[in-house]
Amino acid sequence: MLDYDAYEKNTGIIARAALQRDIAFFNYQDAIPQELFHDSLHMLDGGNAAMAELLSRDLRPYLQGVHAR
Repeated sequence: MLDYDAYEKNTGIIARAALQRDIAFFNYQDAIPQELFHDSLHMLDGGNAAMAELLSRDLRPYLQGVHAR
């Protein structure tokens, strides 16, 4: 089982550190519906596909920027 209190605390620390360094931080904790998980941590194929779509969408501007250099 996931310790949600610790997760929130640690995610906050990481998000603040990223912000201070102007690094993009993406938190998808609530982005994938629970029915697309096998258990509290492991996604089913549909969950993996949904995550891939989110990552593709959110990382595309950064990846395109690399190619423009």
